[in-house]
Amino acid sequence: MLPAGREAGVHDPSPVDRPSPTHTCRRAAAARFGVSSSSVIRRVAEWRASGHDHALTQGGDPRSHRIEAWSDFLLAEIKAQGNISLVELADRLATTHGVRFAPSTIWRCLDRHGMTIKKKRTPASRHGPMSRQGARHGSRTSLISIPSA
Repeated sequence: MLPAGREAGVHDPSPVDRPSPTHTCRRAAAARFGVSSSSVIRRVAEWRASGHDHALTQGGDPRSHRIEAWSDFLLAEIKAQGNISLVELADRLATTHGVRFAPSTIWRCLDRHGMTIKKKRTPASRHGPMSRQGARHGSRTSLISIPSA
């Protein structure tokens, strides 16, 4: 026998739908946690729709899959020729496969793979000093010599 006012086939609401003394309303929860009530309302609606009880990941690079498709090629090129710059890698991708990427995009891809490359510099010139004799360290004196009249 059903209680008065109840129809057959109607089930009791879930404990989440029923207000409880500890969780009076979403707006009170928002005030308690110092967030907007609309964000709490959205989170509860998302939880009811999907069952996710945690926040979804945010951000990320939506186009990184383009360069990731060439990561094996990039890593192989770096192994084959150790002293290669990011610009040279970008040129090699363009000439070999016809795809263009900025050097910064290639750097981010290599960074995601835990690899950084530094172009090895040539040794300093042995033809002479780079600064004038007697100049203070760090001074900005001109290296251009102007003949006196």
